[in-house]
Amino acid sequence: MIRIGVLTSPADNLTSGSGQHLYHILKSILQIDFDSDYEFFFIHYKQGDPLLYKNPAIKEIIIPRNPVLASIKLKKLNLHILHYSPLTVFSPIYCNSRVKKVATIHGGAPDYVPGLMNWKNVIHQKLITPLLIRRMNGILTVSNFSMGFIRSRFSYKGMIRVISNGVTPINTMPKKSESLRLETFLQDDNFALHISNFSYRKNPELLKSIIVELASSKVKFVVAGKGWNEYFDSLGSSIEKARNGLLVFDFVSEEFKWELLRQASVFVFPSFYEGFGMPSIEALSVGTPCVVSDIPASREILGNGGKLISLDSSLSFWAKEVLANAARKNTDKSLLELKQNINQRYNWRESAIKTLEMYHNLYYDKSSN
Repeated sequence: MIRIGVLTSPADNLTSGSGQHLYHILKSILQIDFDSDYEFFFIHYKQGDPLLYKNPAIKEIIIPRNPVLASIKLKKLNLHILHYSPLTVFSPIYCNSRVKKVATIHGGAPDYVPGLMNWKNVIHQKLITPLLIRRMNGILTVSNFSMGFIRSRFSYKGMIRVISNGVTPINTMPKKSESLRLETFLQDDNFALHISNFSYRKNPELLKSIIVELASSKVKFVVAGKGWNEYFDSLGSSIEKARNGLLVFDFVSEEFKWELLRQASVFVFPSFYEGFGMPSIEALSVGTPCVVSDIPASREILGNGGKLISLDSSLSFWAKEVLANAARKNTDKSLLELKQNINQRYNWRESAIKTLEMYHNLYYDKSSN
């Protein structure tokens, strides 16, 4: 039996993309009949989601935050595989030299857009991450673009597998308070949607400019995610023209997120950098067209499914494409076919199987000792 430890702290915080990814991978693994070939230890700093940790197929392990003390505790588990997500200076790396180590790495934002990132993340990526990656026997990542980045940036020669995100549309009705606020705002108007946790790599200046440019149109804007309220409040008079056509949710439930994605006429995502770009895939999976920045990850993940626009394009061109794609929502039959393709292609169960295959291959790979 292969004893596998997974550092699951990101799965305790479902407001992050990495947390969502790990949570759904692990949840899907536990739904697979793997004939007792694996024994799982889910390892984190405090007790978490009972749906994940109270499953009889796993053992929940609480470790101290001190990486040295955590390593000492992990050594006693006699693990064969230890899965890191994320991989940081605080990770308990030195648990046992015989343990095969695998890490999930989502991308390289500190390298691509360093000026938009926290300086601590940039320094970590430059000085610490290369040292940690060299200690890994395998890497999991979310796109071929990210895999190429890891190979070239860190000269990594080990085993890498692409484990894509999946889509899990939820049909449960959201809270009445959330729906009522949206209905009151829309009054039967169409709306464009943006969902993300605020960061400057999401290109908030361009998003704000698009919203202002479309203020006199019949398409309103809904922006949802942690930090956006503070951003728009800080803009003062520069956003005043668009106030009546803008609704901001600082936090939305999973149920309401999917309701927004279904109701939106178009999804807008002008990001400077993404390792994958999950919200765009989620929008397409419910038949909502996307207008997104033409960046490598979006090119790979969306293909011809989304309208890719150069970040060098004019504001008027962005606004024109948002309006044009909003008009497609209920008239373009190709969106239905695209919706079916997306749901078949991005499947959490398939990604969970690939993750198990990585564990299996590492365990039996003598060259990675």
